[in-house]
Amino acid sequence: MQVLQDRGESGSRHGRATFAVLLLQDLAVVVLLMLIPLLAPGGDGSSGGGAAIARALGLAVSVFRGGVERARKRTELEREERG
Repeated sequence: MQVLQDRGESGSRHGRATFAVLLLQDLAVVVLLMLIPLLAPGGDGSSGGGAAIARALGLAVSVFRGGVERARKRTELEREERG
């Protein structure tokens, strides 16, 4: 990002795409870190984390879809304002 800012390209199309990819990677790391405790065995020795992982992934997918939809609407509004 620093290189893009130094070149004045952070607002360009590829600058915004780069930022989007970096943001998505950061969010993916947060989700993966949240899943780590679910992989640990339970107090009785059973793994039992499968259902919890499925719920957590379902929540992550729904949040991601909501973010994508919001970004799509914002992009459409910006296009309408420009032209």
